[in-house]
Amino acid sequence: MLDGWFELTPELLEERRSALSSEDLKRFFDGQEPDWRHALAPEHQIPRRPVAVDGLTKMRAPDGSQAVVLLVGADGTGKSTALLQIASDLVADGRRLLVRSAGATLDASAVMELEGDWVLVSDDANEIAQDFEKVVQQLFTADRRNVHWLLSAREADWKAQFLRYGRSLEPAWERFGDLWPALGNRAAVLSVTATDAAPVTEGLAAWAAGIRLGSTAADGPAILAAWAGAQALGAAAALPEGQRAEALEERSTKKLGISDGTLLGGSLDLRYGAEGLTPFVEEIVRRLDGDAVREAFLFAAAAQVAGVDGLDLFVLADLIGVDREQRREAILGRLAEAGLASGTAGALRPRHPAIARVAVQLVAEGRLEGDLEDLYRRLIRGTAATGNDVKSLSAGGAIMNCGPLLSEKLQQLGLPRDRSDQIACTVADEAEVALPDYLLFTVARARTFRAAERPVDARRALRARFADATTKNDWDVVGRAYLQELSGPEAAAGRLAEAVTLAGLALADAEGLGQVTMADGKLALLALGDAASELALAERPDATEAALFRRQLRACTHLGEKVTPKWDQRARFDFHTFAVKADEYEIPKTSAAEALLWLGETITTAMGMVDDPEVKDLAQRLVPESGVLGFSHLEHTIGLGRLPWAKE
Repeated sequence: MLDGWFELTPELLEERRSALSSEDLKRFFDGQEPDWRHALAPEHQIPRRPVAVDGLTKMRAPDGSQAVVLLVGADGTGKSTALLQIASDLVADGRRLLVRSAGATLDASAVMELEGDWVLVSDDANEIAQDFEKVVQQLFTADRRNVHWLLSAREADWKAQFLRYGRSLEPAWERFGDLWPALGNRAAVLSVTATDAAPVTEGLAAWAAGIRLGSTAADGPAILAAWAGAQALGAAAALPEGQRAEALEERSTKKLGISDGTLLGGSLDLRYGAEGLTPFVEEIVRRLDGDAVREAFLFAAAAQVAGVDGLDLFVLADLIGVDREQRREAILGRLAEAGLASGTAGALRPRHPAIARVAVQLVAEGRLEGDLEDLYRRLIRGTAATGNDVKSLSAGGAIMNCGPLLSEKLQQLGLPRDRSDQIACTVADEAEVALPDYLLFTVARARTFRAAERPVDARRALRARFADATTKNDWDVVGRAYLQELSGPEAAAGRLAEAVTLAGLALADAEGLGQVTMADGKLALLALGDAASELALAERPDATEAALFRRQLRACTHLGEKVTPKWDQRARFDFHTFAVKADEYEIPKTSAAEALLWLGETITTAMGMVDDPEVKDLAQRLVPESGVLGFSHLEHTIGLGRLPWAKE
């Protein structure tokens, strides 16, 4: 057998079978993570949606090859419920199943030693995705067709396992088994249908399996009937019966109201709405048995509002004083049972973004215990402390870098601008103090100050790192952003030559700096163009220098258009403004090669004009010993390769 996997038998299922009360069902419909009780519930209480019926049919007809049912979707789409229902039905068929326990690995050699026909079942299959890829290939190569797979995973977590060259390139599973559903049809399989579901599922079946699948029940009406039976219709009861199914379908497939376009989101929006969700969340959070668990949820909610997709359970355990070995049971288990959270890969997330937003609002309004600024402060400190101790944190570190956007997100919840800015700046301050060896948090702090309209503080934070910026652990990755970010405050302070120098070095082959990303190029060229525009008019440069800065406007336009995506209309408009000014100065259009030559000349000229000794010292440290600036990294980014004029 496989270590950490257990055989699901009729006897085990019978032990887990229990009657579900209306309150049990209501918690399930409110977002409680499903367990075997829900899978065994009668059809009128928890319907078998088409995805469960069709997936079961696929598992029953593997066509002589290893069947692979792979359900991938967002949180709240119903994939885990479908997986448990399919598994319990297969056991009733007499099939042998091995079910993965939380955190267990997949041992390829143990799978190859299995005798007889088996179905391997795993929720949170992203945790074994890499080993799964190896095993299905080995089974295929060994001409083994007696091991089948029933898997589900959160879409973001699953895709993250197959990142190659900056994109998610999922393997061609259909080469190694009879895959269902086809990769491009996952969203359709997990969607809600208001009326008869047969046309959708039959079409998928014909395409993916070549057989007629048996789901003919209406999806939306069945769900609504189950809600009614559990006395959980809520606000949906106010709608005419004939409109409820269509309303559920619309809210479950589109981002409307508080729904994020999932079945759970549609359910919450239809049954509670924005106004009804507030008392619901307040009540359910207050019902949590224990201040520590309640606090764990509020930490997770604060992280999600900040844009962090999952807070590491190690961090949470340390923050609330729970033994790390008990983190799943004591934190995730209790919050999942309450319908407030779910988790994969060692991280916990509020069950729905709207629930997280409401919880943070309640703290900010004083209706739930705690101070929001202190909550974020402790979260930053705890993440840094645990991260320094547990080197393999799977999630949570992103909270350290949330400052620049946090104020805007809090304002969207109704917090005043000054209060939101204060919390965001506190987060940025704490992050830099907690992790002083990383330049990333200095840059994030400066951006947070700038977003809070505190440019003097932004400049002060960046200049404080002049002496040791190049020694930070992440200088090679963040150094360009640091230079570009400092260029703006220097220009605002009237130090235009310094601004051009810093923005130019952010694009050059400076000491210790690697790849120029598209974002690096866009932001640095915008900063360079702004400063050059001012210098083109300034009294200090002589006629030759002024002409050079005017010419640089054309270079910024030409290169900027190559690193700016079409959707970024704001940046494209700014580059267009540079072009208009260049036209006014009668600067002819240019080529990429010539634009880069102009760029080098402009930076060299600006460096000679710099008065600030600290900027001058930093520039001298970054320029190669030859004194000649190159732009090979930028050339690669804009797709020029090795330019013909570049020296060997």
